[in-house]
Amino acid sequence: MMKSDEAIAARKTLGLTQEALAAELGLTPSVIDAWEAGTIRIPRRFEDQLRYDAAAKERRDAVVASGLQECEVDRAWENEKLPDNPKAVNEYLERGLKHRASCPICMARDKFVQERFGKMPPMPMSTSMRALGAFVDRIEKWPHWAQPAGWGALFFGAYSVLRIVFMLPKLVRNPQYWPVALGGLVLSMSIGGVAGLIYGGFREFRESRRVPSAS
Repeated sequence: MMKSDEAIAARKTLGLTQEALAAELGLTPSVIDAWEAGTIRIPRRFEDQLRYDAAAKERRDAVVASGLQECEVDRAWENEKLPDNPKAVNEYLERGLKHRASCPICMARDKFVQERFGKMPPMPMSTSMRALGAFVDRIEKWPHWAQPAGWGALFFGAYSVLRIVFMLPKLVRNPQYWPVALGGLVLSMSIGGVAGLIYGGFREFRESRRVPSAS
């Protein structure tokens, strides 16, 4: 839970008055004042937002003050207009990440930030997205051969949840169908998990059978 002094420090790091922060968050200044007085508990989504934004500002300011060279390619990428198409957004992000992973200037700046500040706070997100992120983090800690099972269950489950969303009016009118819908979700995730497990096992077997090429 974010305490009042931490909320005040985050606001000052961002260089905002109570009125300006309230406008940024779509709240009234009296709410911000109550947060900082400790009379109202700060909701989780706003805690995450304040921590993340303040941490990002601290890192940006430190990099500027360090005198490290700025990457013109990365700056141009950040200034690009974000595409509307989800596929184009994904390609845009992949392009930026690929550049940062191979650019000596970007790598030096990232190393400076990592050594000085460590890991960023969690990004602000909804409860459902936090749950998804926790599940993804857990999958990435599984053995290499088992990870496809997690991804398969996640993909099949997401598809089934989407179908349930479209069925909501019918389910509300006929609650007796809920066990069937939830059972279908569990079955779908099981099928995705088994398919992924088979694929992961086959991939592991195939990689173990590879003979290193002669140098």
